[in-house]
Amino acid sequence: MLGDADLLEAGFLGRLLVAAPASNIGGREFAPAENDDPPPAFLRLLSYLGELYEKPPTAPTRIIGFSKDAAAAWLSYARETESALGAGGALAAVRGFAVHLPEHAARLAAVVALMNEGALTEITAAQLETGLTLARFYTEERLRLLDVAPPALSMSEQEDLLREWLQRKYEGKVITLRDLCRTGPRHVRDADTAYKFMRRMERLGVVQPANDTAPAANAPRRPVGRYAWRVEGGERSDAESVG
Repeated sequence: MLGDADLLEAGFLGRLLVAAPASNIGGREFAPAENDDPPPAFLRLLSYLGELYEKPPTAPTRIIGFSKDAAAAWLSYARETESALGAGGALAAVRGFAVHLPEHAARLAAVVALMNEGALTEITAAQLETGLTLARFYTEERLRLLDVAPPALSMSEQEDLLREWLQRKYEGKVITLRDLCRTGPRHVRDADTAYKFMRRMERLGVVQPANDTAPAANAPRRPVGRYAWRVEGGERSDAESVG
């Protein structure tokens, strides 16, 4: 569908947020459920959607704007996106979609914020960051699904990209190899590559094995969900000189 010339020319595809994660068949784990209760996040979503459904069609509407900091962050993202749309730019191959990214980011931020704060009148910088994160995710998905090769990066640049992503998304938290393969930067979306980079992150002090789930070098491979690391905070480690 994403390659349909008619839909592309009509501008329809640029308004779609498409996600189609790679199959994890072969790496799934099966275990007895602790209970039959739906996840709390699902119950919150169900409750919110039920409240929306009960509202009359004539419910009052209101304009939701940006805070000063959010407006500055949104403009920065819009400029960043625009600069990548030109010939040879990182988003040139998906220009029809990417021109809408600032709008997508704003709408996504508003939708998520409204679910948490029904009386919302202004989007904060922190709330906008959620929209920007989602917009970047859908951008990566569009590039991946269209098999657009990313700009060539040096090993150092790939490490910097992964470290920044880990500390932004998982600082103080545990990430599994499966998480990294499914949602991480594009250059670590296969298990073997992701594992090698995480070993490198260990040597740099960016991550530490979570319990005993991250094995020593040359250990037998296990299902990707069994590898896990805790992401540390802080700046680049002096261990970077380690080969």
